[in-house]
Amino acid sequence: MENVRDWMYIPRRLPQFETGVIEFLNASFAKVAKGGQICCPCKLCKNRYWYRRDKVFDHLTGYGFVENYYVWVFHGENLSELGSNTAIDDDGDDGAGMHDNIDELLHDRFRGVTEEVNVVREGLNEEAKKFYKLVEEGKQELFPGCKNFTKLSFIIRIFLYKTLHGLSNVAFTELLQLFLEVIPEAKLPASFSQAKSIMKDLGLDYKKIPACPNDCMLYWKEHEQAETCHICHTSKWKQPNLKQGSKHVNEDSKKSPKVPAKVVWHFSLKPRLQRLFMCSDTAKYMTWHDEGRPKDGNLRHPADAKSWKEFDSLYPQFAKETRNVRHNLDVMHIEKDICDNVVATLLDISSKSKDHVKGRFDLLDLGIKESLQPELSEDGAHVIFQNACFSMSSKEKSMFLSCSEGNKAALWMCI
Repeated sequence: MENVRDWMYIPRRLPQFETGVIEFLNASFAKVAKGGQICCPCKLCKNRYWYRRDKVFDHLTGYGFVENYYVWVFHGENLSELGSNTAIDDDGDDGAGMHDNIDELLHDRFRGVTEEVNVVREGLNEEAKKFYKLVEEGKQELFPGCKNFTKLSFIIRIFLYKTLHGLSNVAFTELLQLFLEVIPEAKLPASFSQAKSIMKDLGLDYKKIPACPNDCMLYWKEHEQAETCHICHTSKWKQPNLKQGSKHVNEDSKKSPKVPAKVVWHFSLKPRLQRLFMCSDTAKYMTWHDEGRPKDGNLRHPADAKSWKEFDSLYPQFAKETRNVRHNLDVMHIEKDICDNVVATLLDISSKSKDHVKGRFDLLDLGIKESLQPELSEDGAHVIFQNACFSMSSKEKSMFLSCSEGNKAALWMCI
């Protein structure tokens, strides 16, 4: 049957694709936008990174949608809406096609480890033993005869449900208890705290770190108990509504628990790396850059680059341990973002240029680059902004675009 969202995977130059993208953005920003941003479902971002509307539009028209994203589960839809939005082939598999590939997700997240669960190992520490035990338990059926979910895949799925629908911790616990009443033999945790503990032991947890609302600092380590930012002196906590009477404000502030004004969610890298070294198949690749790489002078790996060698010379103790892992940056993504910002600034494209009014007033607050700071006109009725050294006239912009027209690489990076 024809899928009503086939427009998502037609050639991106067609007007139907752009029309569909605009409809997607309208629906998504109306339902799930947070701080004027949604997660980007392009092939590069894969619903992992959050951007504003113009950036998501650029990514979708430049890279296209991630594969098989017919149901916009990260943008306010759920699987029950499949019937109204898409046409699913009925091949008599009794709903097997409704799976959301949780097993694939687990295989990717714990790459190679699950295959080694039953292998006897010597010398495992307690954390490793706990991890393998949880993975093995997670492969059990949710309840006898259940073919669609394992214990672990269901817990992950219900956490996704909690996130998408803003379920409170209490409501999450009551939902688990309802499931256990309906299916007493189900292998489910009895509360949110137990479910969260399972996720934590698997290395899928996160840590909430209070932050200064002006992004000056994190209330972390030696600053964990601080009450105000040591840079801008702003309070760590959300302030009560000052529109109410002062008496009520004081009473409410005493009753209500303090809530951080801003919170950073930290997903630790360490458990992920530890899991990679637990598996013998992946562990050997983690040290390949030093132990398996041909060292013949040819540039075939980041370890052959000058910057890598300079880092090793600066930190010889770190470099001595081959298991220390270096991070690689998404060069293509970074290049495109930089190109977007530079070209938009040079051409003074509204809403995309980095040389904007707020930026000019920031220069005034910081006391730098006086020639670019806003000035009042002589009559005091207007604010004057001087042109920057990179500002171009209309004629110069036309020349710039004419030169870029024949440069396919430059045009592709800026589309």
